[in-house]
Amino acid sequence: MVLPPSPPGYPEPSTVPPSPPRYTRKFGVVQRLYGALRMPSETMRDIGLAPDYGGVAIILVLKFALMIAVVWIAVSKFHITGTYATEVTLILSGALIVVVIIGFFLVLLRWVVKSAIVWKACDEGSRWSFSSAAVVTGYAYIAEVLVAMIWVPVASLLLPVLHLDVSSLEAARQAVEAYQSQVMALYVYQIPVTLLALVWKSYLGGVGAHHGTRETCSKTMGIIVFFVLGLIGMIASFVGTFV
Repeated sequence: MVLPPSPPGYPEPSTVPPSPPRYTRKFGVVQRLYGALRMPSETMRDIGLAPDYGGVAIILVLKFALMIAVVWIAVSKFHITGTYATEVTLILSGALIVVVIIGFFLVLLRWVVKSAIVWKACDEGSRWSFSSAAVVTGYAYIAEVLVAMIWVPVASLLLPVLHLDVSSLEAARQAVEAYQSQVMALYVYQIPVTLLALVWKSYLGGVGAHHGTRETCSKTMGIIVFFVLGLIGMIASFVGTFV
């Protein structure tokens, strides 16, 4: 529909849609961190409309620290004996340092890649920024961190001990195979816990994406995007560990 020209002396009507009202942040970093438990919907709305990187940095550091804790607990249950025990221990220590360094960059890489996918998948024409998607994705990780804080101490009690006699190749091979089967069983027990964290994270991320896109992306769509991404990561982690 073409609007008729305005009478002389009157301004032409604007065809540019009005800008959305400016949102005022309600919660600080600490309130946002525990808001996932107390009031998740309101907290993720605040994060989606007023993103910040402070809380994301804390969550990623905690996530990395928990990863180191798991590695340390597992290694502390390795008992290496035999003629070349000292040499094997040194090699294992060096390998673990490399694993920790790579793990640090993987935590950052996974966050960036997931943020980019969420940014595009939940856009729906809203033109929300990558920064907003990255902050929503980062804060959604708080669900994994909180669940891991409970599960890691429990897993440390259930994780089997590996007695490795490196003086006998056959004995060492059998010990490793037995250890892998025990860890596999523990991983199966962990699946419900992992799924709980995934559902919780997906809900937080979906709500955050919904509000971050000014409700252009539906909550359902946001939840599905986060759940599918998390499920892919869960399967990849399983394959990488046991295949």
